[in-house]
Amino acid sequence: MTGRILSLLIGCLFGNFQSSYIFVKAAKGIDIRTVGSHNAGTMNTTVSQGVGLGAVTFLADVLKTVLASLVCLWLFGNEGRELILSYTCLGVALGHEFPFWLGFRGGKGVAVALAFLIMFDYRLLILSVVLSLGVMLILRRLWLGSAAIAVMMSVGAFCLYPAEIGIVVSLQGTLIILLHIVALPGVKISQKKIKKFKKGVDK
Repeated sequence: MTGRILSLLIGCLFGNFQSSYIFVKAAKGIDIRTVGSHNAGTMNTTVSQGVGLGAVTFLADVLKTVLASLVCLWLFGNEGRELILSYTCLGVALGHEFPFWLGFRGGKGVAVALAFLIMFDYRLLILSVVLSLGVMLILRRLWLGSAAIAVMMSVGAFCLYPAEIGIVVSLQGTLIILLHIVALPGVKISQKKIKKFKKGVDK
């Protein structure tokens, strides 16, 4: 039990490295949460600040998740690899989504979830990515693609692993879905602004 709690806390500490906010602030001098969809994550960074900063943000989010996981596996791996991974990555997600030093306003945790799946179970990773791409191509909604990843990782963990792991992974997936729903108004406003901007350029 101690390993679980400490993994959660260590993950939360790593998660507080809010790469989107830090890199955009350093490169452009602005708070990423004041532009676009007002979310401190990879997607908003990519759309509002360009692919370069978006890619760096994504890689940093993946890296912090991997590093946190390796540290916790090294310290508490004897309690079970999948168990420690699930608690660590839930902690990273919480720190990423609710960074204490930014007023608890962070990202949605999709990159963190993908990094978790890379280490946790490649089968769930493949299924999640395929489902996500299918949903985005059919429904043409990026946020639904992200939500599909959250659903697949949650259902898959419940089906393939013990109940405790399924519950912990589902908490991470549920947070992603809820944060996407909460952010919908901002996403719609951002889309309208982008359309207006494009119309202005076309003229």
